[in-house]
Amino acid sequence: MMVIICTAALFAVFALSPQTGKVIIELAGLLSKRPESTAVSETAEEQTQAEQPSEPVQVYEFDELYYPYYGMLNDAQKAVYQQVYREVLSMNAETVPEVTISEEDASEAVMALLYDHPELFWLDTAFSYQYTEDHVCTKLIMQFNDTAEHIEETKKLFEENADAIINEALKCSGDYEKEKYVHDALLDMAGYDTEAAMNQSAFSALVSRTTVCAGYARAFQYLMTRLGIPCYYVTGYAEGEHAWNTVKLDGEFYNVDLTWDKGSLSGYDYFNVPDSRFQETHQRTGRSLKLPACNGTAYASLEAGITSLELPDIFRNHDHPEDGFRPGGH
Repeated sequence: MMVIICTAALFAVFALSPQTGKVIIELAGLLSKRPESTAVSETAEEQTQAEQPSEPVQVYEFDELYYPYYGMLNDAQKAVYQQVYREVLSMNAETVPEVTISEEDASEAVMALLYDHPELFWLDTAFSYQYTEDHVCTKLIMQFNDTAEHIEETKKLFEENADAIINEALKCSGDYEKEKYVHDALLDMAGYDTEAAMNQSAFSALVSRTTVCAGYARAFQYLMTRLGIPCYYVTGYAEGEHAWNTVKLDGEFYNVDLTWDKGSLSGYDYFNVPDSRFQETHQRTGRSLKLPACNGTAYASLEAGITSLELPDIFRNHDHPEDGFRPGGH
């Protein structure tokens, strides 16, 4: 049986958008033949361990209303999505797929995971994979950012900052009012800075408080999901590669772009905008094309000219860096 041993003999980098990340593909350069037979003697201890039943694998229920990219996958891709999710929750960077899957399908499963789960803030938007000459994926290797070095501490900071916004939003009377509170809170607390550390993560907006479009969008997605309001991460083009959100209110979908609102005159020019106007400046690309159309009208563009709200104490007296933001691009 011929198998590929992946080495550094051939190395390719595909640079994708800042939102979709960088996929590092380790392509095989050497061939080796597996020996036809190998004599293995098992000790009594090994035999006993082999006879013991394994622990059941936890299967997570991902409601497609809140995790739409999971719903776009086939069964094999969903199995890999589930497996990688379990591994990264356990802080394991490497996953050996338990199903036979091509490297292309495995990569799509990982991208869906990254789009659906902003709470996995310790994941970088880059990963690598190994595969055989028959294009069967044999390993996925996720990359962790600096927050992983002190994960319990950074998780605590992340949740404390998220909870401070959520607890105030829960005092609002309806989903629209909650959405507006979260939108305003994020823009008031987080400055725009293309040099911000880990700026593709929700952590950069909620904890570091400097970010770019991906950080705003992922933080908004996380907070809205916690509030029980469906909100999706969207990538596409808007005077450059860009990320924003789709949100569902009372059965209708709307576009929300916090980054462009950060630079707009009213602060709400791109808040709950239907496709009929939004598509003049924004175009979805890739997997985001499969998300629902945004044709909502009931809550469209209601806030022009309204000033921002007052933040809870945890965010007061925070010095924002000069963001120098201009709409467009990131």
